[in-house]
Amino acid sequence: YYKRKSSSSSNNNNNGIVLSLLQDAARALEWLESPDRAESTRQWLQQRQQQRQQEDRHVVTSSILYLHYKVSLCREDVDSFRFQHEYVPIILARGKELEQTYFRAKYGNNNNTNNTYIHSTYVEK
Repeated sequence: YYKRKSSSSSNNNNNGIVLSLLQDAARALEWLESPDRAESTRQWLQQRQQQRQQEDRHVVTSSILYLHYKVSLCREDVDSFRFQHEYVPIILARGKELEQTYFRAKYGNNNNTNNTYIHSTYVEK
C-alpha cells in the first residue's frame, strides 16, 4: 500500500509538471493566435489556474488534446495567410500564362483539328 500511495503522489507531481509546461505552451500559443482564437486559449488558462488541485491523468490528457487541436488551427491560419498573401498574387499575375504553359506541355502546340477536341475536353475538366 505504501508503494502505491507513493507512486500516486509521484504521478500527481509529474502531472503537475506536465500541466505547468502545457500552460507555458498555451501562453505562447495565445500570443501567436488571432485575437478571436486566443480568447478560448485564455479561458483554458484561466480555468487551469482556478483548478490547480486537479492534476489527474484525465486533465493532462484532455489538455494535451485541446492544445494540439488549437495548434493545428493556428497552423491552418498561418497556411491560409501565406496562401492569400504569397500565392494568390502570383496566380492572379501569371495564372493564365501558367495554365497555357501547362496545357501546351501536356497536349502540344499543334494547330490541327484534334487539338480542338483536346482543348474542349481540357476546359470541361
